[in-house]
Amino acid sequence: MDQPKCVKKTLSTRRSYRHVFAKADEYLERNAVYAEGNYYSYRTLNRHIKYICETLKSNDVRAKRIAIVCSDDFWTVATICAVLKYGAAYIPILKESPEERKNYIIKDARPGLILSPDSASDSSPIPSLQIQFENIPEFKDVEIAPSVDHSEACILYTSGSTGTPKGVPMTKAGIDHCFEWLFDYFDFNENDRFLQPFRWTFDISIFSLLAPLSVGACCYLLPQKGVRSLIILDSLIKHRITVVCLVPSIISLTQKYLPSLEGNALRISIFGGEALYIDMAELWKKTFQNATVFNIYGPSETTIFISCYELNKQNSPIESCNNIISLGRVIPNHNFILIDDQKETIQDKMTTGELCINGPQAIPNYINHIHKDRFLEVVREGNKEIFFRTGDLVQLNDNDNLLFIGRNDEQVQIQGHRVELKEIEFHIKKRTGSENAVVVKENKAGEKVLIAYAIKSHWSEKRLRRDLQEHLPPYMIPRQFVLMDVLPRNTNGKVDKKTLKEL
Repeated sequence: MDQPKCVKKTLSTRRSYRHVFAKADEYLERNAVYAEGNYYSYRTLNRHIKYICETLKSNDVRAKRIAIVCSDDFWTVATICAVLKYGAAYIPILKESPEERKNYIIKDARPGLILSPDSASDSSPIPSLQIQFENIPEFKDVEIAPSVDHSEACILYTSGSTGTPKGVPMTKAGIDHCFEWLFDYFDFNENDRFLQPFRWTFDISIFSLLAPLSVGACCYLLPQKGVRSLIILDSLIKHRITVVCLVPSIISLTQKYLPSLEGNALRISIFGGEALYIDMAELWKKTFQNATVFNIYGPSETTIFISCYELNKQNSPIESCNNIISLGRVIPNHNFILIDDQKETIQDKMTTGELCINGPQAIPNYINHIHKDRFLEVVREGNKEIFFRTGDLVQLNDNDNLLFIGRNDEQVQIQGHRVELKEIEFHIKKRTGSENAVVVKENKAGEKVLIAYAIKSHWSEKRLRRDLQEHLPPYMIPRQFVLMDVLPRNTNGKVDKKTLKEL
């Protein structure tokens, strides 16, 4: 059976990321940003954006790529918006990142300028410009015409958990398309309060920042100090957040606090970035009863979001795999195929294959690097098409929803058998209720062995091993179980399996 192509659909153009502040005069006095304990109105935000753009013009900046030294503050919000308004692409560099990583990004992306609130190091090979918000003038005209015409909107670097970071160039057209779909699908409005819980190097931060600013809503940034998971929970309640997108692991990190909370304000709860388990989603729903829960999927290379599934108490368990909620359907104007190990297209439903996507949101390649293994050329009906290989193994069910099976780099050969690590993790979690991760290591004899890492709890390793033996073949039983207080995470909040392998 041929896999269905997404039907071409004319999306509404009433909003896109480039419409941010297009109608700002309608809500100049409304709160636009909450940061560092202060509210900033749209009038104030526009004034600072105008000031940055005028500063760039006065310095005759023609750079198509501009790096920004980012923190969780108003300065960063205004600067990101200003660079986009100026027409250039922004490259976020976290202020707290190691110098080696900062230097790698600068060398690889080759920005024409670095913007910072502080004086930059004289040793930097890239020109820098210090912008401070002191004595900002009032501007009669807040309209800002782009001074640079560049197709890229931003360049984000992968977390590096799987090797050398790769620069992902997101285009303005790709983000436009994603936002047009978002505003067709969700009913965001000017009374919403969005939380921005992500590092600026994570692609969902684009949604969490620009979506509220596109409808006249307020974007809330997290305080800079404290345990991030607890700060997120506190912010949701304290500010009566109505819309949030989070990494699913936030549920397991805060589950002991959830029963004592009342979160009646939250109405749209989106999860993305990693697998969302049904039991965790239902636990979240018990606290935030008024919230509709969505599982959204999309590698950075497909520009923020590429598929969506709404949690449904009746259908979601049926459409899950290993307790992982479905990824849903690929959004309009994109094609997808599933391929097998020989890169042949899979025609049958409920057959596992690697998900490959093309369309306006898929990037053509990485910055300065050719990764031919991540892109697939397919000839269909006489036309050559380039698909991005996501590395995610999925199945297409009878309702045309995608079921997440695992990662192809987590599908390993153990004792000659093909093993899905997600299946092992599912059974461990089912019996312990603990967040866990299974990794493959080589022992001194060169043999591949499975090591399971899990959060400490009251369960017995002996009992767990015996229970697993009733459901899994011997070669899928981890050789060793390691109990930890917390599992290591990368900057995006995901469990860092690279670190676990190096332990």
